[in-house]
Order: sequence, then structure tokens, then C-alpha cells
Amino acid sequence: MTTDYTFHVSEEISDPRWDQFVADTPGGHHVQTSLWGQVKATLGWSAKRILATQGDTLVGGVQVLCRQIPMVGGIGYVAAGPLLGHEEQGLVDSMFRELLHFSRNQRLQYVVVQPPTDSEAISGQLSSLGFQASTIELLPTASLLTDLNTSLDDLLAQMRRQTRRHILRGQEMGIVVREASRQDVPTFCALNAATCRRQNATQFSEEYFTRMWDVFEPLGHLQIFIAEYDGEPVSALMVVSYRQTVIAKVLGWSGQHSERKPNETTFWAAIQWAKAHGYRWFDMEGVNRAGATEVLNGRPLPEPLLKSPDFFKYGFGGQPVLLPESREYIQNSVLRWGYQKFLSGEGNRRLAYRISEIIRKR
Repeated sequence: MTTDYTFHVSEEISDPRWDQFVADTPGGHHVQTSLWGQVKATLGWSAKRILATQGDTLVGGVQVLCRQIPMVGGIGYVAAGPLLGHEEQGLVDSMFRELLHFSRNQRLQYVVVQPPTDSEAISGQLSSLGFQASTIELLPTASLLTDLNTSLDDLLAQMRRQTRRHILRGQEMGIVVREASRQDVPTFCALNAATCRRQNATQFSEEYFTRMWDVFEPLGHLQIFIAEYDGEPVSALMVVSYRQTVIAKVLGWSGQHSERKPNETTFWAAIQWAKAHGYRWFDMEGVNRAGATEVLNGRPLPEPLLKSPDFFKYGFGGQPVLLPESREYIQNSVLRWGYQKFLSGEGNRRLAYRISEIIRKR
């Protein structure tokens, strides 16, 4: 077993070496970059990275987002990590030993980890260390992927007939989609705020979205598409472009001109853009896991989801994929025992929901 790894903790706000490692490593995701840490700093999170080197070579690491929560203490989370250049068991063991050591030093009472895609060694190690299954989704645990390695005609043919009709209607009824500039970020925020009000969802601030633009857009990782009717912004879609994938991150819709189908037209414009720029996949950024499992098993989408955003997303013809689920760890053994023994059922769900809201929205 190889053990000649050196570990250190980096708190650099910008870490190009780490970001390049994330981009080059299987399973690498934009939420593991220092760029994402800069965005989450607007919500009170502090990004810290545990880096593993072998000689002068960076061979692994993990970015942990940390913050203090009143009445709870320190919490930390890892989305799509740790990332390892190779899954030699000595490196896997050492990385998790360092992660637990880091958590104790940072006084993190609660740590939740959602492993990167297709990393069985990491998922197995979490179980062996006492990480328990968690209902918290740091990233979606199911999504829809559209393979762009085909013609536009084929992409349209894969869609639900109704979706194709809606795209054509939007184009015929005067919906025009354009790429946004930084000056359009307030417009995007206003459209997203309208969506959040209708859905009774917590909305992100203009500062948050502006920071996303300023950090990701100059590197070519972020675009916003705005659909207009007669010069009026109606719908907008923010996408993150990373590695081979374009992710449909955030949608905003004024609620107006629904008969002109601005949302379908906007998504189609984004898909065409992704294909034209050489990306392999278009990711709908999350659908219900149980519904995706049903579809993968050859059954129809469950009836309760027919009136959900999932129905809209399935209309574009993407294939369901199941992604790793999160696992959680409570540092204090007494609290961990009490949590597992007494906090079950509805109480567990409420706590998980509260922590999930803190992680995703604050």
C-alpha cells in the first residue's frame, strides 16, 4: 500500500492549480472548484480544501464548505468530492482520515458528503467510516441527460410531440432568444424572483447571481439566455458549462405570454447553443429520483409528477440517470447515537430539510 502522500489545507480564495485538477479528473464538477467557493462566500460559506500531493504532483483533494450555525454549531458539506487522480486504496484511506481530522479541527458537528459520479471506492469508504444515508441532496440524485452527439433533427425527434409543437409555436409567435450580457443580470434576477414567488420558493439575491456571473462567465463557464416578446423579457435560463456538459441551472419566467411558450423556446435555444459549441451533454439539473427509477424500469412517469417541472423536463427527450446519494456524519459520538436512536421519522425529515435549506439557500 502506497502511503507517501502529503496533505495540507488551503484556504486560498482563488486556487487555479486545484481548479485545473478538478477539470482534468473523472467526476470533476464545478461545485468542487474554488470558483464555486467564491460564489458561496456571498451566502456566508467558507471554502477550504484538503490537498494531497505525491512529490510535486497533486493527486487528490476535497473542497469543504463550512459555516457556523446558531444552536447547531459548525457544519460542513462536500458536493461531488473527494476527487482522486487514482483510487489506490492507500490514497482513499488517507484522504478520509484527513477529512475526519479536518472536521474535528474545524469543530464541525455535522458533515455531509455526496460523492462524485462513478466512484465506488469513495462511496464504500464512507459506509465503512460510519457515514449514514442522508436525505439531503447537495446535488440532484437523478437527472436527465441529452446526448448532443446527433443532429438537431434527431434531437427534435426525441422530444415529446407536444414539446416540439410548443417550440415551433414560440418561434412562430414572436419569441426571440438572445445571449445576455452582465447588464442583463438584474433582468434575469427579476424573472427568477417571479418564478420563486409563484412557487413559494426562497430566492437568491442579485448579489449572488452577479457573483456567479463575475466568477464563471469570464472563463466561459456561464451563459444566460433571455427570451423576449416584442422587446419584453419573458423568460431566462442560466446555464453552467463545465467539461463536456451544459447544465440548466436556474430558470426565470415572468408568468406572462404562456400561450407563446417562452420557456420551451428558451431551453431549445440553449440546447442548440450547447451543441454548436461542441458540448457532449445537456443536463436538466435534477428530476425526482423515484420517478427516474420508474422510467428506467420501463414504466411511465408517476401521476403526481405529471403536474411538476419534471414533466416539462422529460418532454425534451433526455435519458434518466441515477447519481450518488449523500451520506452524513455527526462528529460527537453521543450526539450521533442520540440522533440515530431517537431522531427518526418526521423529526429526522424536519432536521434534514432545515440543514438542506441552510446549505442550498443561505
